[in-house]
Amino acid sequence: MEYRSDLDAARMRIETLDAKLAEREASLRAREAEIAEQNVELARLRRAGGKPSISRAAWIGIFGLTHVLVAGAGALGFWALYDPLVYVSCPELPAAPAPTPPVHEKGPVAEGHVPPPPRVAPPASTSGAATDEDPEESETKRAEERMAPEVRACHHEETRKHPDAHGFVTVTYDIEPTGKVGRVTLSGLTRGADPWWSKGFETCVVAAYRKLTFRPSAGPKTTAKGSHFLSAKDVIKF
Repeated sequence: MEYRSDLDAARMRIETLDAKLAEREASLRAREAEIAEQNVELARLRRAGGKPSISRAAWIGIFGLTHVLVAGAGALGFWALYDPLVYVSCPELPAAPAPTPPVHEKGPVAEGHVPPPPRVAPPASTSGAATDEDPEESETKRAEERMAPEVRACHHEETRKHPDAHGFVTVTYDIEPTGKVGRVTLSGLTRGADPWWSKGFETCVVAAYRKLTFRPSAGPKTTAKGSHFLSAKDVIKF
């Protein structure tokens, strides 16, 4: 979606520049018409022996300005067509080296050798110790691992009645503050398309997910998803 938004913005930018170029071309054509009229007037005055109303230097200036405008319009068009597609990534500058500690006393530092920092052993992992992983996310992940064989069993029963039943299915379910599973819905890969499964398969999957229990929480209910690709041989869990 982000790529499509960038592409639409680039197209709108090109269309705006094209409109500006069209306005400049119309202005240039109007100037060329005025120059042509002035040339006709100049020729008439020369034939009549009169003095032209515009000097030669003025004509040279107008001619030069016209070429500058045309060159600028071409540069704008080139920049509009190629600038949105060019992305330059600047490498990061290396960090400055750490200063060498001064030598004040005898030992490894005085001899020009800096001892390495002491090694710190990582804390031993114990059962039930806190980790950086979100407890709720970890609990949901374990629940999906438990549901994989349950969904496969429901699919096995489905293929007995409908041998060609296979495809991608996403199970969306609500986890109530009490820890019980509330609403459970199934959706396919393509939104709005008819599901490849029957009502019996949906009932089986909903009943399996309703058996899940989670730790009660003080906050509002949360929504979780589980995605499966079901084939005639196995269930691939994502």
